[in-house]
Amino acid sequence: FNAAYTFGGPSGTIAAVKNLCGVDIDHYAEVNFEGLVGLIDAIGGIDVVVDETVDDPDAGNVVIPAGEQHLDGAAALTFSRSRAYADGDYTRVSNQRKVIEAIVHRGLSAPATELHGLIQASTEFLTTDSAMDVDFIYSLADQIRHNNDYPVTITSATLPSSTATIGGVSYVIADQAGV
Repeated sequence: FNAAYTFGGPSGTIAAVKNLCGVDIDHYAEVNFEGLVGLIDAIGGIDVVVDETVDDPDAGNVVIPAGEQHLDGAAALTFSRSRAYADGDYTRVSNQRKVIEAIVHRGLSAPATELHGLIQASTEFLTTDSAMDVDFIYSLADQIRHNNDYPVTITSATLPSSTATIGGVSYVIADQAGV
């Protein structure tokens, strides 16, 4: 997916997901690492559980102790970027999912009087498809907040895969039959 994004942008990534996983994607939102700081600061920070202390100068100049933490944008960026774990990218990806879940939770748990402002402030740091304007995002969030029968669940999975180094470049290769 990283290569699909590098060479084809969001539309290339969407096509790759559909091709490999058979999943249709109706909309997308993208936040780069620099925008993540502004986004999280704009919504007043996020709460996450940090499984192990993050002290990774390559990821940022913030040390984050293990345990329940309220992170500002700079700390969330360090948390999202760090690869200083025994399994490297796998914990990093898990931490990035925690950040996404915390952003969603923050928005959906905000009082109704704050929701539109939070979304408006957040859109400065988002790149989306053309249909996802502030009003669309607000409408979607409002529908989710008022639909108690279908609470938001974020599900993720690691595709069956193996790793390889080809021509000096590290790859994760999907097991087509296992997918």
